[in-house]
Amino acid sequence: MAANHAFYWSLRGNSDASVMGCFDIAEIDWQHRRAEVGFVLAKPLWGHGYAQDVMNAIIDHVTGLGLKRLTARLHAGNMRSEALLRRLHFQQEGLLRGHIERDGTRRDCKVFGLLLCVWHLGEKRCRPFGSPQGDLIYEGQDGGSIRKARQPV
Repeated sequence: MAANHAFYWSLRGNSDASVMGCFDIAEIDWQHRRAEVGFVLAKPLWGHGYAQDVMNAIIDHVTGLGLKRLTARLHAGNMRSEALLRRLHFQQEGLLRGHIERDGTRRDCKVFGLLLCVWHLGEKRCRPFGSPQGDLIYEGQDGGSIRKARQPV
């Protein structure tokens, strides 16, 4: 893999360090300042805000890297992931018919996009690109985890 074309994070438990989720930024296009974000979270953790917390931290991080646009693909019918993306101000931009095969069946995927300045507008202001709020501590491709400590504005 070429350098700086993808970043990977895991969400781990405090007590036993078991992996509870995986998050990534891939297909990074530095020229056009865009990338694709992906996420998977263990079912027992659904509905507790973990994915939203990590996604907020990742969005802040990629904004600090100078990216201006994120895309995300999800299986049509995955209502929890769709709701998460909408809370993060992603907008549906398309439908990829029969995009993947799973269990012998072709399935559609929805495509969502986020202009990062729009995400910051959700916080009632548009911060300049490259000036994320708060402290982000992460470890990259070497199997680390990500955590974000927000400071008051």
